Amino acid sequence: MKSTTVAGHYIALLWATAVFLLLLTLFSFMLPDLTAHWFLSEGGPVETLSAAGYIVCLVTLVREWEYPQLLDHYYFPSTILAGCARELDFHTLFTSRSISTLRFYTSGDVPMAEKVVVVAVLVFLAWCGIAMIRRHAGDFFTGLRKGNVTALAIAAAIISGGLSKSFDGLGRKLADFGIELGLGGIKAALAIEEVLELGIPMFLMIAIFAYFPKVTAARVQRNAS
Repeated sequence: MKSTTVAGHYIALLWATAVFLLLLTLFSFMLPDLTAHWFLSEGGPVETLSAAGYIVCLVTLVREWEYPQLLDHYYFPSTILAGCARELDFHTLFTSRSISTLRFYTSGDVPMAEKVVVVAVLVFLAWCGIAMIRRHAGDFFTGLRKGNVTALAIAAAIISGGLSKSFDGLGRKLADFGIELGLGGIKAALAIEEVLELGIPMFLMIAIFAYFPKVTAARVQRNAS
């Protein structure tokens, strides 16, 4: 009965988070242009909250998992740390140009050492993604079928990430098809993108908080035996 109550609490929290993100998006629409730019831009409140959310996720993993478990699941903290670094604009902060552009890898102006380090990091993160899929995809889809809160929250984070990428540079993407997006449309697309990016760590926090009571209970039972 207790576990059902806890699961219901986290399901309600998932819905509350989705409603909060929707209201935050609508609030962003209503802001004056200059205020909206500050609110949604790099270093603004929304991006800062996103980075803080990733930090909460990372600290929770380090706090709740024992060192061998943390080492065995290295790909989780590594991926979360990468998400936090992305929100803090590390992809442009320490390199000659943004590592998310093709010119970073093809331009002769970028030092080879930078390219080697960045490619190594990207290969490691790709390996982390492969490791997660290989080790947890089965449990993830089983959890979705059973309505497991952790699986549902992770799915919500994935959907938020995918949708945010679709709104990233929407004006430029539509221009390729001869569609011009007005200033209002660009502002709306930016608001949706940034708020969806905030949704990623928020949903991940729910996934982690819902998961760890089981881990703590198992640890207590193991220590008592």
